[in-house]
Amino acid sequence: MNLTITVDTGEPDRHLDRLGRWDARAVAGFEATLVGQYNHTQAIVHVDTDSLRRSGQLNSRLTRRNRQWEGTIAYGGKSVGSVYPLVDYARVELDRDGSHDFLTPITPYGSEDGREFHHRYVRAVIAHFKGA
Repeated sequence: MNLTITVDTGEPDRHLDRLGRWDARAVAGFEATLVGQYNHTQAIVHVDTDSLRRSGQLNSRLTRRNRQWEGTIAYGGKSVGSVYPLVDYARVELDRDGSHDFLTPITPYGSEDGREFHHRYVRAVIAHFKGA
C-alpha cells in the first residue's frame, strides 16, 4: 500500500525554463514535510505486533531534469525484525477505516494535520518562486 505525493511544475515548460529548477531549499522543504508525514503515520499506525509499523518506508526523488519532486510513503512488504517478516495486510488495515487508516490523516482533506502538511508543500513552492 502506497501513498505518493507529487509536486510537479512541468507545465508550462517555457515559464519554468525562465524560473529554473527546484533548488536545494525547495527540495529540503519537500523532504522535511515528507518526513513529518511519515513520522505522523508511524505515530498513528495500528500496532499489535509492530510488524506493520516496521514495514514503513520513505523514498523521494527528483525527476524530469529537477522539475518534479516525488515522495512516497509505503507500508507492507518486508518488516525486518518483526513477528511477521512479510507484511501483506497493509491494504486490509486501511480498508478498515477509522483508527486503522493511517494514510488519510496526512492528506489535505483527511485532517487538520493533513492540511498543514499540504500548506508546508505550498510554502516551499512559493519560497522557491520568490527566490527565483
